Amino acid sequence: MKLYTRSASPYSVRVLASLALKGISVELVGEPKEGTRSAEFLAINPLGKMPVLVLENDGAIAESLVILEFLEDRFPERSLRPREAFRLAQMRLAGRVIEQQVDGALLAVVMLVVSKSTDKNAIRDADAVLNEALTIFTQFWQPGPYAFGSEPTILDCLMLPVLTILQICSDARGHDFIEKFPEIVAYQKVLAHHPQLSVLAVELAQAMAAEMHKH
Repeated sequence: MKLYTRSASPYSVRVLASLALKGISVELVGEPKEGTRSAEFLAINPLGKMPVLVLENDGAIAESLVILEFLEDRFPERSLRPREAFRLAQMRLAGRVIEQQVDGALLAVVMLVVSKSTDKNAIRDADAVLNEALTIFTQFWQPGPYAFGSEPTILDCLMLPVLTILQICSDARGHDFIEKFPEIVAYQKVLAHHPQLSVLAVELAQAMAAEMHKH
C-alpha cells in the first residue's frame, strides 16, 4: 500500500498516527508535482484531496476518517477501537464532536494567527468559540491516560493534530488555550512522551510552522 500525504496536513497525520500505532508499513508519497487537481491525481481521488490510501489492487480510499476505519477492518490485530459496542459508539461520538465542533473553531483561530490579525473583537470571539468547543468535547471523551481509556484508540489519532495546532497557536499568541482544561493538559503530556506520536507531532508542528511563515 502507499499513502499520498502532505507533511503539513493534520488529516494526513491522523492516518500516519494510526499506521504507527498499528505497526503498518506503507510507502509514503508526497503531493503530486501537478497538484491534487491534476487529471492523474483526480483519477485516484476525484475529490482532489489528501490523504489517499492506495491499496495493493490499485483501489484507493480517501478521507482520513474512512481510511482509519478501513485500517481497523483490514488490520484488526492491533485494534484502535473499543470492543464493546456502546463504548465504540461513545468513542465515535467524541470523534464527531472533534469533526463538527473543535476543528472548525480551531481553524478560525489558526486563520487569525496566520493573518496576524489585530482585530480584538474577532480574536475574542474566535477564542470563545474554541473554548466552548473544547468544553463540549471534554464531556464526551474518557481520558485514562489516552483519549478514550488505557490504550490508544482512533480518538488519539484525531486529537494528536488538534493538540499540535493548539500548541502552535498558543506559542504564536502567548495564550494557553488549554490551561482551563487540566485533563487535556495531562493528556498532552502523555502524547509528548509517546515514542511514535510525539515524533509525528513534532513533524507536523515543523511543517505547519514552515507553511505559516510563507504567509
